[in-house]
Amino acid sequence: MPPAIDGIIKEGGDLMGEVEDKAVLNVGIIAAAQAVEHYEITRYGALIAWARELGHGEDATILARNLREEKAADKTLTAMAERRVNPGSARRAGRRAGAGASHPRRAKAKPQRAAATHRKPAQKKKKAARRRA
Repeated sequence: MPPAIDGIIKEGGDLMGEVEDKAVLNVGIIAAAQAVEHYEITRYGALIAWARELGHGEDATILARNLREEKAADKTLTAMAERRVNPGSARRAGRRAGAGASHPRRAKAKPQRAAATHRKPAQKKKKAARRRA
């Protein structure tokens, strides 16, 4: 294992020994896992560039697939930290971004609301009549 990864793992272990609050510890563990992912992302980026420079296009393609997986893992870890471990953070991020764009559930719900506003007037009248009945 590269010395940099050893250092990241040691840092995560040190954190676990110092933090008593479970929620804070969970966020710290996720942060340590993301540090490993970020290290791997930078390495895959360099390996892809080297493979292309050396004319190894097929190898670069395989490495690029691995890089996409590492980036997906990083996004998953971010989602875990924001939504599951620290849900208040996701709400604050949604307010800062405007219209809840950073929160997938709200982002999915928005188009449904928008679609409802495009009903023809006759459809709106029928729906209103059903509600009154």
